[in-house]
Parts: sequence; structure tokens; C-alpha cells
Amino acid sequence: MDFSGTEIIYPVLADVAKKIKKDVKNEVGITASIGIAATKVVAKIASDFQKPDGLTYVPKGKEREFLSSLPIVDLPGIGRKMEEYFHQLGVKTIGEISRIPYEKINVLGKFATHLQEAASGVDNIWFTSRSEVKSVSHSETFAINSSDLKFILAMLQKLAERVGERMREGGYNGRCVYVTIRYFDFRTVSRQRVLFYPTNITREIYEIGETLLEELWDRRVPLRLVGIGISHFAPTTQGLEPKQLVLFESQREKRLELEKRIDYLRERFGGSAIVPATLVFRRRRE
Repeated sequence: MDFSGTEIIYPVLADVAKKIKKDVKNEVGITASIGIAATKVVAKIASDFQKPDGLTYVPKGKEREFLSSLPIVDLPGIGRKMEEYFHQLGVKTIGEISRIPYEKINVLGKFATHLQEAASGVDNIWFTSRSEVKSVSHSETFAINSSDLKFILAMLQKLAERVGERMREGGYNGRCVYVTIRYFDFRTVSRQRVLFYPTNITREIYEIGETLLEELWDRRVPLRLVGIGISHFAPTTQGLEPKQLVLFESQREKRLELEKRIDYLRERFGGSAIVPATLVFRRRRE
């Protein structure tokens, strides 16, 4: 949360943070860790500093001192491979990243220079309003490369369930369903299908996705990832879902109402309260 310019209303941010932590504990029943700093990156790192129930305040001007001795993995954007790369250079702390000569860090590209700025306590991430959602998708990388059609279709079904639920939650309807697969050698291909009418019905999203998967994959080469998504959102008017004039509309409305009830039950009793039989089969195998 950006509290810039609120000094008159909130003169002591630590008091605000303590109230937030108290409210979360009382209303949700869990602890919360909060970081306060002049930059977003440092506040993020500070929020992880004293978990699980911490409150860390980094005064303005003390960012570099706070970050100096922390391990590089604490810096947002440092993944396992990047961590290994810096370790090979003998760099193990955030402070050491900030001291790498500019000519050496610059040759690694903009991402590396942004990391160095963040390591120096200089913010390069700003608060912006959420951009309009243009698509909803989910994908999953398999633990083991697979050519098992039943397993891959079950995974596609699970992902379609997530996509449909998010579409209905957000009040979105889309006309373009797309499927992405990645082979064991990291080759990635996609295919899409544009519908005559917008939808957010899970069954329709999955059935189209299954057809696209059959067109994309010959079942001979093992896959390591499958994904499904929907885009080309239809405009809504005054928060109402657009009405589609298609054959068998009454059956579609019944199906949509059923899936909304399933969404409600999952929200109330957990995501595993109601699952398709294909996913039960997959869980038993696991």
C-alpha cells in the first residue's frame, strides 16, 4: 500500500501497521508480517524479514544498510539459476550486487541493472492501477514428462476448471479459447479457436481445449507442460453478462447456473469440495 502524502492523516506508519496486523488476526485468524520502507522493493524484503509475525521498519536513507548483509535470494527477481550465476561470480549478498562495477552489470542487460538498482535501495517498481484483464489462462509443468493421454486430459480439465471459475468470478466472457503445449525438449506450440459467441462455461472451455489438444499433439512426443486460456472478452453493460442468441440457449443457461453453484460450494467448503471424476482418478494415481 502506498501511503505517500498521508503524513497528516497517518503520522506514524508503524501504528497503522500494528492496527492492520491486529485486524487481520482478529478477523481472519492468521498472523501477518509487514514491512515499511520508502521504496516498494525494500518494503517487500522487509515484510519477509521477521516472519511469521513481524513488523520491520526501514527508515528512508537506510535502505542500503538494511539490504547489505542479506542473501541475494531475498531480492525479488533472483531465482535459483540467477542465484547460482551470482555465486559463481563470488557474489552472495545483496550488498555485493550493489557494488558490482556498472560496466560488468550493464552487459547482462536491463534486468540485471534493475536488480542492481534494487540492491542499492533505489526503487524501479512503482504503484500503478491494475490494467484491464484481456485474458485468463492457467498452465502446469509436469513433474515427469508424460505421453499418458488420460493424465494430460485430466490436467487440462483441472486447468479449465480454474479458468472457468476465474472467468465467472470476474464477470468475464470470452470468444477465443487457446491451448499451449510444451514438449520435453522445450519446444512450445499453441492453437486457438474463435467461437461465434462468448462463454465462461467450464465445460465448453474444456471441450474446445480437448479438440485443440488433439489437433496439436500426435501423442508420440512426451509433453512437459499443458495450458489453456480464453481471451477476446465480450463487452459487458452495467455489470451484466452479455446474452448470447444461440441454439440450445436454455441448456447453456442451466449449465452456467450449475457451475455458479459449484463455484459457491468450492468457495465455502474448499476447492476439493466438488471435483470432476477424472480429477478424482488422477489424485488416486498420485
